[in-house]
Amino acid sequence: MIGDNLEVNIIGARNFWIDKVYLNLSATKSREESTYEINSLLELKGIL
Repeated sequence: MIGDNLEVNIIGARNFWIDKVYLNLSATKSREESTYEINSLLELKGIL
């Protein structure tokens, strides 16, 4: 799951035990743990 909303995307993915990529465009410290955290969509190339 790739998402920029912690409550909807990242927590939702955690509930289904799938990997999570948090797109943190504001570069603020996140309170939820994700499999990956990126600040730009260009960083997805290194993950995929």
